[in-house]
Amino acid sequence: MAKRRHKRRTHVVETGVEDVPKSMVVKMGDAKRHPTKALSALVRDFRAMMQPHTAARLKERKANRLKDFLVMAGPLGVSHFFLFSQTHTGNTTLRIARTPRGPTVYFKVKQYSLARDIQKTQTHPHALTRELQNPPVLVMNNFSTEKTSDLDALITSTFQNMLPTIDIQKTKLSSIQRVMLVNRDAETGDIDIRHYALVTRTVGASRAIKKLSAAKMGHRDLPDLSRLGEAADYMMDPGQSDSEGEDEVLDTPAAGTVTEQQRIRKAVKLVEVGPRLRLSVLKVEDGLCQGKTLFHAHETRTAKQAAKLEDKHRQRDALREQRRKQQEENVRKKREAQTSRSQRGKLKAKMQTEGSDSEGASDEEMADSASDSEPEYQDPSEMNDYELEAELAAEESS
Repeated sequence: MAKRRHKRRTHVVETGVEDVPKSMVVKMGDAKRHPTKALSALVRDFRAMMQPHTAARLKERKANRLKDFLVMAGPLGVSHFFLFSQTHTGNTTLRIARTPRGPTVYFKVKQYSLARDIQKTQTHPHALTRELQNPPVLVMNNFSTEKTSDLDALITSTFQNMLPTIDIQKTKLSSIQRVMLVNRDAETGDIDIRHYALVTRTVGASRAIKKLSAAKMGHRDLPDLSRLGEAADYMMDPGQSDSEGEDEVLDTPAAGTVTEQQRIRKAVKLVEVGPRLRLSVLKVEDGLCQGKTLFHAHETRTAKQAAKLEDKHRQRDALREQRRKQQEENVRKKREAQTSRSQRGKLKAKMQTEGSDSEGASDEEMADSASDSEPEYQDPSEMNDYELEAELAAEESS
């Protein structure tokens, strides 16, 4: 009889999961304009770039609205919304919103390229497989660390908080397999987003060893050795000499004490996998796709107009707060009514049970109970709500 297997491995509880930003990438439309196939493909590529902390298999319906996704954002721990939509003129817009109360940054997608379009231009395209199990590393260029303006600080923090932070002391080098580059043009202010895969190759090894190493990692099939007499013939084949160019060399120390013999030299190469976007800021709102406009690229307001809008938003916030308090009060009253109704039902059931027990008692027990000083039993069906409340209060006081 086979020996029964006993589980000895324990599940490691992940720490800091609440701090990891999670996102939803949604394509939005309306009854007249449905998302095009190109926009749907862009959304799929953007979800692949934001994996694994995103809803990769999210299915939108034509009847879905933003509030439908916002309701599920709380239980799922979603911190960011990436909303793609198209205008009636065909322009593509991207809204990056922070849940649950904003702010929201509106971008115009000037240009974009899909992952399949980028792969067609490459001689050896790279397909993402296990690289999607870890989030990409965010690299930002031409973003000022000093607070030059409120808009620059908001844009910088928006992109910085999209992906989880990296702890240099605890992060494994093997988990860094993708790079998300966000570059800001200093002249025009446009923002370019690129997505790269990090490919490493061992430096100083022959091509034969590189092929075997790639086969071990699952990137390619094992070479055909059926025509050779032994493995040494394959390793010593002059045609397997290393003639490929090397990129930037990185020293990757092995685990434990590092010696000169244990040090591994690898060449690092960035392969673009897409998508590719060029964005320009349109406007910024303080709420989640609503609220006061903090910045607008094409509209300017006078001090009088700004004060009028400020007063309008203040009145709307006060009305929203009043409605929220009224709703909380209605919910509290409803719960109290349900609790009171449930207690009255329990009291009726209890008194009916006592009444049925008293009817089946013997004559002697009935005589003894009649001589007792307790009040006479009354059918709960004949009692009104006030009498039931009195009985319930007496029972609670006792």
